[in-house]
Amino acid sequence: MPHINDKTRQDDFNGQSFYRLLRKNNQGTLEFYWSQTPGTVGGYWRGGRKIYGSAKQADETGACPSAHRHINNGGYVDYRVFFAREQDAIDCGFRPCGSCMREKYKVWKQNTPA
Repeated sequence: MPHINDKTRQDDFNGQSFYRLLRKNNQGTLEFYWSQTPGTVGGYWRGGRKIYGSAKQADETGACPSAHRHINNGGYVDYRVFFAREQDAIDCGFRPCGSCMREKYKVWKQNTPA
């Protein structure tokens, strides 16, 4: 498992920002990489729990109320990951959030054995 607790954003000497995103590589293993574009999907990865949802800020339409509640209460941040797109999260084995992606979560739940 890649180390999660590293910084998710890094600035170089020219003031350029780079964002740490997660993907599955050609060998089928998960890897972090740096991108100049921020992730569009956020995730939570702790132990066997792998959940993805909105990466929007709390004041934006479509932001995940559950993620922001956990962050505001001091949790979640050390286990936060980001993806360039939703398909990357799915490829990495993450499931939809039951709060901000309710319909996709229902479909996932129906198709997942108990």
